[in-house]
Amino acid sequence: MTLKNKFMGSLAACSLLLASSTFAQDAKPATHGIDPSHVDTSIKPGDDFYHYANGAWLKSYEIPPDRASVGVFSLLDDVANKRTAALIEEVAKSNPKAGTGSRKIADLFNAFMDEAGIEAKTSAAGPSGSDHISFYIKNIPVLFFFSGLHSDYHRPSDDWDKINAAGAVKILDLVYRVATRLNRAEARPLFTKVDTPAASGQSRTGSSGYGAYFGSIPDMGEEIRGVRFADIRPNSPAAKAGLRPRDVLIRFAGKEIQNLEDFTYMLRTHKPGETVEVTVLRDNQPLSVSVTLEVRR
Repeated sequence: MTLKNKFMGSLAACSLLLASSTFAQDAKPATHGIDPSHVDTSIKPGDDFYHYANGAWLKSYEIPPDRASVGVFSLLDDVANKRTAALIEEVAKSNPKAGTGSRKIADLFNAFMDEAGIEAKTSAAGPSGSDHISFYIKNIPVLFFFSGLHSDYHRPSDDWDKINAAGAVKILDLVYRVATRLNRAEARPLFTKVDTPAASGQSRTGSSGYGAYFGSIPDMGEEIRGVRFADIRPNSPAAKAGLRPRDVLIRFAGKEIQNLEDFTYMLRTHKPGETVEVTVLRDNQPLSVSVTLEVRR
């Protein structure tokens, strides 16, 4: 089943009632009873009524190549999907009012149809500490798709209304196409061990955790010297010091910051209440400010 079929099937569940009421007026009178051309008269109905009533059809009907089986419910599903698709396409063309359910359906549909509307970047960084790490440490090739951090990430405020449904469709379509191509490839992808850089001049061992609270959200999509901020949490130490999204942190308490590991290490070695001088690049110009670290919350 293609992603498009799955997408239409999901929307069909939401639109079934609407489809039923809309097309009821246009429905043609149904033909009821047994179709004589489907009957297999070589079978006695008292012995096997199912094959008596459907035997000829079972022998003559060709199952479509994209399906493993077919029957009355799959045929009904085809009809429902076609009618639902017609409704959705009509909604998408009508330019519904922002904030309405119709607008959400239209945005989701248009996002799916815009297959080229996603910008993807690859990274040479390490495997990161997410669910796929269990496979990576067993030398099994992994792919990690990540859409970046934001100010509500892993917080109670990251609620359903923050979901970018249209963006999720684009990402899922990309994941589906990549996974399908890998599955159909003749050779299995080769496992490559990637060395995650340790903090400059430091070992990988030492204190754990994130250390003192700074309040920046790193941009995980760009590999640059330093740490670019994707966002700054409101009322955080970074915000109080005047730091902004898109600033690039290059120095922290007199130490050069080359990557996120450097930044994390420096936070671990400083305590809440300390005031440190940090330098960022803003519009390619250096800017130094004092930041008073706080307890992580």
